[in-house]
Amino acid sequence: MRSQFENNKQEEQIRLSKGRPKSMTDDEKRKRIVDEGWALFMSQGYKGMTMANIASEAHMSLSTVYGLFPGKINLFSAVVDRHRRDMIALPGNYDDLPVNVALEKIFWLDLDQKAELNRLAFVQKLMAESQEHPELTSVFDGRGPIQSLKLLKDWLIEQKERGHIQFEDATITAKMLLDIAFGMSSPKLTDNSQPSAMDDRKRYLSHCFKLVANGLLKRQD
Repeated sequence: MRSQFENNKQEEQIRLSKGRPKSMTDDEKRKRIVDEGWALFMSQGYKGMTMANIASEAHMSLSTVYGLFPGKINLFSAVVDRHRRDMIALPGNYDDLPVNVALEKIFWLDLDQKAELNRLAFVQKLMAESQEHPELTSVFDGRGPIQSLKLLKDWLIEQKERGHIQFEDATITAKMLLDIAFGMSSPKLTDNSQPSAMDDRKRYLSHCFKLVANGLLKRQD
């Protein structure tokens, strides 16, 4: 017969097993670390976005954080990558969509106002922080706008090779699309914007993308 001690030990093992949190993959850990890094950057700036603070907020050991991100600048680069994906949804598969609808998906036209303002807030925070930490500017430029341009060019070239669209210069076409979405003429939102301003921006961009798509569509001879 099993002793009371053995029974109690087995019950304790079962209890601990049930209460033990599910182990995370490295990708899941990276996502949590980057999400916490983004939050700390927004609330405490680059100085407060320390590896120790991130480890604490992510409920991970400092060695785990360093095992996935060798240094703070590497982690900030991943935060910028996160922001870029919030700006332009590429890479992605939009082959089954009309060109104008694909562009709406790529440029997140279905984003809600809170998410839209978060995108703007990150850029504003970065501009302020780069005054004290100028190294952030080169990281942002390289992994933000420059990488966005490359990804959009790659998508355009792929669509052209598939026979879906036509254009003469991928770089010019990509820059034009980025300017439509984020340039001076694109309607901007602020913290005080009314909900109608978000709708106006979506209508404006949707109309622009339809015009662009009509120009990009391959004409039948």
